[in-house]
Amino acid sequence: MVFRFDPTAKGATLAACEDAIAAMFPDVPEISAGAIPADALVYDVREKAEYEVSHIPGAIHVKPGDVPDPGGVPDARMIVCACAVGLRSAKLAAALRARGWTGAVNLRGGLFRWAKEGRTMANAAGLTRDVHPFDKRWGRLLDEGA
Repeated sequence: MVFRFDPTAKGATLAACEDAIAAMFPDVPEISAGAIPADALVYDVREKAEYEVSHIPGAIHVKPGDVPDPGGVPDARMIVCACAVGLRSAKLAAALRARGWTGAVNLRGGLFRWAKEGRTMANAAGLTRDVHPFDKRWGRLLDEGA
């Protein structure tokens, strides 16, 4: 499965990227930032450097490609998977669901959407508004209007 979205293409927006990810993972439920319940477990599946810049408060870092064992977490408890735009997290949510964790969902738009909505992020120093752009090509989706 190859993701074919070019963030530098004319008209490319975060919303279009979100739609492309949702179409690629039709069996993975998505959740918007405002709908996450307080008791949800949040996995941040980005590189360590991205996580260290900022993450959702309380999120647990998961190395991309790894599939953690949620251990004693009930299989129906919501596990929110998050990354920069939602691609790596959709892969993780799909893998968790395939292993029986039916509460695994993808954060639509990832940390980019989270940041654009002005939501709280944290790092080792406390609260922050910074977000790692992944790279220059993808970072432009943080700046565009959608």
